[in-house]
Amino acid sequence: MDTKKQRAPVGRGAGDTAVCSDGTDLTTPAPEGVQECEASGLAARLAFGVPNELRELKGWLLWKRGQVKRGGKFDKVPYYALGGKRFGTQGGPEDRKRLVSFDEALPRLREGGYDGLGLAMLGQGVVSLDFDGCCDGAGIIAPWVLDLCCDTYAEISPSGTGIRAFYRGTFPDRKNHEAGIETFCRKGFVTVTGARLNGCDLAELPDAVASELARRLGPDKPRTDSAEVVSKACARDPTLARLNERGLVLRSMGGGKFDITCPWEADHSTPGGAGDTVYFAAHTGGYASGNFDCKHSHCAERTQAEFRQALGLGAHRAQAPTGDSPPIESEWLETGLDPDDPPIEGYAQCPEAQRGPPFDDPKSHANASDLIDAATLWAMNHGSVKWAVVQLLPEGVLLLAGKPKVKKSWLMLSVALAVASGGMALGKLPTVQGDVLYLALEDNKRRLTKRLRLLTKDPPPKRLEFATEWPRVADGGIERLESWLKAHPHARLIVVDTLARIRPQHAKRTDSAYTTDYEAVKGFIDLCKSYSISVVIVCHTRKMESDDPIDLISGTLGLTGGVDGYMLLTKLPMSVG
Repeated sequence: MDTKKQRAPVGRGAGDTAVCSDGTDLTTPAPEGVQECEASGLAARLAFGVPNELRELKGWLLWKRGQVKRGGKFDKVPYYALGGKRFGTQGGPEDRKRLVSFDEALPRLREGGYDGLGLAMLGQGVVSLDFDGCCDGAGIIAPWVLDLCCDTYAEISPSGTGIRAFYRGTFPDRKNHEAGIETFCRKGFVTVTGARLNGCDLAELPDAVASELARRLGPDKPRTDSAEVVSKACARDPTLARLNERGLVLRSMGGGKFDITCPWEADHSTPGGAGDTVYFAAHTGGYASGNFDCKHSHCAERTQAEFRQALGLGAHRAQAPTGDSPPIESEWLETGLDPDDPPIEGYAQCPEAQRGPPFDDPKSHANASDLIDAATLWAMNHGSVKWAVVQLLPEGVLLLAGKPKVKKSWLMLSVALAVASGGMALGKLPTVQGDVLYLALEDNKRRLTKRLRLLTKDPPPKRLEFATEWPRVADGGIERLESWLKAHPHARLIVVDTLARIRPQHAKRTDSAYTTDYEAVKGFIDLCKSYSISVVIVCHTRKMESDDPIDLISGTLGLTGGVDGYMLLTKLPMSVG
């Protein structure tokens, strides 16, 4: 592939390949032989996907998942391949001595106990560009992101909703939460997945890309170590004022950061420690609207809006600078949105008069769970859709329909293995690693063992669990699935093989066929809404042919209308190929 020519990439939708306007395919299949490679899953993807120029850098380490944060994000805790957490001064003599090459770190990943590899950014002439939340719910990658990285090595992030690109060159270490962009060159570390977005090696950072990055990142913000800037920012922050009023501020940690008592401390399962819950005043620490962060799992899903509501605040307007006040930020409106969430293009602040009563107003509790006004709904940021298999299996319920013996079970077993190991599904589609439950209700343990040994030479991951018997939906099947999900907080995929073995065995006399089919899948829809997972239900097609694919699926429209989507697995006619 000629990586020097100018290309104008376009977005891609679910089920499509990503191509440039010149016809170049941006989706690179896994190299031949990956199935026979001794290392499977994530290690195999890294071994084949990471370009040599990155592999040769002596800055590699491993990482583990840490505390889950709001929106399902989680901390990535770095570890040395030689053992122990990364510590001390980043880039210092002791730190550099413990960092290793790619070929030394990969065997430690294969041994297990870690969630991935990372690269310490030490000013070695490599720049990493991190674009957060640029893959939307429809599976489309923002065209401007592709435009910035289509000529160099780029990959899909561990979450499946972001893109990371690498260039040769230098660029300031910058972060803009609102723009969803972060650049790394001389400090920090970045995760590396090997889930290639294209077939390129590292390219020199073009001036045009550097200029566009600088434009999107905006002007450099004043240093937060300026006592005058921090003092004036803190004085204008109504949230910080309310924290002080309630005696929740424990100490200042400098730079506009405060150690505070969490408003939900009584609900924490473990006692709090110093720095467990912090608040950044508005316009400090890179947060235009302030930022609340609690390390306790009980607060993992809390949003900035919920935090302000717990203090009896709505969305407040921060005081604009006047006179000789430093121009800390050009935007002075509190949005009430999580600064770490992907930005909403064209977001406008709702006028104060359109907002509901404050959180602590008793009237606001009446039917609060039933009604929501349009202005509030429009302003909400729900984050990106989670994927089990990028571009194939989003969160939600999907039907996989096909005639008997067309290898539906083989297909889903291979996909389940890929998700549980973090490997490539179908040889080319990146996965988001997580726990998987496969309900093989038409199989026995002997058959499953035989199939597993045919699909992988190495022992499969323990994150893939099987059941050959399960209660039907009407007999507690959904409740048992929910118990499994609660015990597996990192679950990504449930496969039900087949629908006939789990749907209610007898329909109610008063129910129509449509209602019976709809009720058979309703419980799975509710689970997906609560746990943001992917559920694939295997079912059959009719004997009769139809020009409409929906009509090929066995059952009424209550079945296809009750789920989020469907896939048909068919054999090509004998004359094809």
